[in-house]
Amino acid sequence: MFGSLTERIGRSKFTTLLLDIFFPRFCLGCRTHGVWVCQACEGTLPRYRPQSSHAMQYSKSLSFFRAAYSYDHWLTQSIVRTCKYEGVRGLADTMASALVREYQYIPSDGDEVVIIPVPLHERKQSERGFNQAELIALKVASILGKEVCATAVRRIRDTCTQVKLSREQRRSNVKGVFVCDEPHRITGKRVVLVDDISTTGSTLSEIAGVLWSAGVTDVIGLVFAHGNSSNEEAPVRLADHPKESLYG
Repeated sequence: MFGSLTERIGRSKFTTLLLDIFFPRFCLGCRTHGVWVCQACEGTLPRYRPQSSHAMQYSKSLSFFRAAYSYDHWLTQSIVRTCKYEGVRGLADTMASALVREYQYIPSDGDEVVIIPVPLHERKQSERGFNQAELIALKVASILGKEVCATAVRRIRDTCTQVKLSREQRRSNVKGVFVCDEPHRITGKRVVLVDDISTTGSTLSEIAGVLWSAGVTDVIGLVFAHGNSSNEEAPVRLADHPKESLYG
């Protein structure tokens, strides 16, 4: 029965059908069935508006920086945290689509582009089961037709969480944490660093320093949300439903 059904509708569609039956998706904003974030709710997210202080903190290490949304909105926070901490990997597609939109605003210079997700330490990735930045990067690369190099940069030390740390503490927390294991794969190329959120830019800047030393031509920061240290722990409303209701 199942064999003939998968032949008719396709294996991937069949898998999606089963997931929708047993783990139905509901919009995090309005509870519309069938999507994690509906178009109407995504339209309410506040777009990121760079400030002069942001330009200063990123211009020292990055060629360009783009963020899709401000982290100040409860739904932006819900998307990031539900993906990262509740394991809803489908939200990586939502974030990736926003990054693809932002990517079009970055001037092209003709150099070959490689996409690198901000790496997690192996212990943290083992505990979580995935790296949300890598999921986003893979989807972005698939849409844009670019190469992903998730193993070029490695986090060699498991650091404490950046939440509640000051700007200087964050910079110190990630200093010397990253190394480039595969410089031959990125030398002479334009690198797009992908992550779900950036706050002070300390992590992106630290990785950028490693990439510049490896001989890349550009380092571009591309993130779903830009926040500040005061809103990282702001309350998040998951559509006024407990987390166990995420799947219906």
